[in-house]
Amino acid sequence: MDRTHDLGGLPAGKINQTEHELTFFDKRVDALYVLLTSPAKAVFTMDEVRRTVESFSQADYLGLSYYERWLKAMSLLLIEKGRVEATALEIPKASS
Repeated sequence: MDRTHDLGGLPAGKINQTEHELTFFDKRVDALYVLLTSPAKAVFTMDEVRRTVESFSQADYLGLSYYERWLKAMSLLLIEKGRVEATALEIPKASS
């Protein structure tokens, strides 16, 4: 069973390989990821983040930006591990 993230072998256009500036949001999410996966904190692992992102619905996976997926995955993992209450976080929703 292929999941939404598994796009290998599917027809697609060219990939835009030009560099782009990270937004302030992107940088903040990346910094949060580095902090929470650091050996000193080890709240969760890169593999757990990947597993969570790969479990998103098609609407979430395709409707969220790259860093919005990371943020949603980290939020869900913090809840899953009992580090925060679900009511304390606003989970990013997929765009319509």
